[in-house]
Amino acid sequence: MLIYPLDDPQMPGLIPLIKKIRPDLPIVYRSHIEIRSDLVHVPGSPQEEVWKYLWNNIQLADLFISKLLRCLYGRENFSLVCRSPR
Repeated sequence: MLIYPLDDPQMPGLIPLIKKIRPDLPIVYRSHIEIRSDLVHVPGSPQEEVWKYLWNNIQLADLFISKLLRCLYGRENFSLVCRSPR
């Protein structure tokens, strides 16, 4: 089985392009950057704008793996895995 992995915050813009050309190709997107929900929910903030761009593309992936904050969960390298609802 062929899977296309993406592991960079600059790359999620490729997800809709890949899905257009190869809709059957599973895409796994892993975020290694810290995504802070307290900042992305501030209306008009740069973090909100960036998150909207990222999520608009990431939600098209078949699997999204995100590193969670150690300060919230008390563990390093703890990941959240979300499958696409499609």
